[in-house]
Amino acid sequence: MLSMAFDALFMGGLLASVVFLALLVWLMIRAGSDPKWAQISQGVRDERSRREREHGR
Repeated sequence: MLSMAFDALFMGGLLASVVFLALLVWLMIRAGSDPKWAQISQGVRDERSRREREHGR
């Protein structure tokens, strides 16, 4: 009885995380097609690569 409840809870959590990841990917794709968001993410990427170069020295 208890193990069935745990299984249901685990499967529910697994399903929720998969749905959440799918939503996140969909939002990123939507944001990527939006020019303003693409510009922001490009700026973040540039900042990150610049920081990595500084740490490399």
